[in-house]
Amino acid sequence: MFQLRSRGLLLGLGDGDRNGGPIQMALQLAESLVKHGEYRPVQVMEAYVQWWDGGKGVDAWDTGPTTRKLLCAFHHDEAQGVNLLGLEKNARDLDRILNGMTAGCNAMH
Repeated sequence: MFQLRSRGLLLGLGDGDRNGGPIQMALQLAESLVKHGEYRPVQVMEAYVQWWDGGKGVDAWDTGPTTRKLLCAFHHDEAQGVNLLGLEKNARDLDRILNGMTAGCNAMH
């Protein structure tokens, strides 16, 4: 049942996605879930950054400013060692800076 729902979710995202960004990020999430067998936020963010920074998709540049800011913050923090608290702090800080106007942030929500 879970596999059918997951497949349906990805197909629905793909059908509704015009520029590729959300579906590509969702695929990164799915690949991380399969690889680790559980949700690991730091590893998911690493997958997002590798996809985005590595330009694996022609649409990686079009993630939007909110997602870009979080990816850049993570990329900057990687050298210092990132953990879940750091991810949450970056998200809260950005939400505060943008006065809660973070809609349209793809899979980063």
